[in-house]
Amino acid sequence: MPDLKINDIVTVVNPEWRFTGKQGQVVEIVEDGNEDGPIGVRFPEYYSHLFAYPDKPDTIVRFQISDLKRNTRDDPQDINLRQLGGILFGSSMWHTIYCLGKPLMIGFTDCMHEGCSEKALVRIMVNCFGTVCEADVCKEHFEYHGRNCDGFPFKKQAGSSTADTSKLVDAIMS
Repeated sequence: MPDLKINDIVTVVNPEWRFTGKQGQVVEIVEDGNEDGPIGVRFPEYYSHLFAYPDKPDTIVRFQISDLKRNTRDDPQDINLRQLGGILFGSSMWHTIYCLGKPLMIGFTDCMHEGCSEKALVRIMVNCFGTVCEADVCKEHFEYHGRNCDGFPFKKQAGSSTADTSKLVDAIMS
């Protein structure tokens, strides 16, 4: 098992902890005989419900090295979309999240911004009147990420167009 260092991101792997599967950052390594272990891990604010004393300002929990797995760049973050929506927009500013049904494929997926012909590099979230939508965008349109706005200018999908009703109205009126 590799040695852990300060600032490493870790996942709790001991199935007996209430923090099992949660990720945090190593903030201290202290060999002081503490029965919980020498590795001090700080958890993100969205795990505050897991602490025995939620008003406690110090959110450092001690573990044995065998209770932890160091995360690599290929390990996914353990935050769900509802938590992310709360962080980006606040818990009372949205009610629904619409997710894209396919993964982002950098180099293959087109930017979803109207009039853009670039390839998408990142997936963003935009809040339009309480409805949060995901969009795959290029570097230029990343500026929409985390915005509360009137709407994201999505490209029109091929085959889904609005009917031109002016001819129908003219025919009925004559």
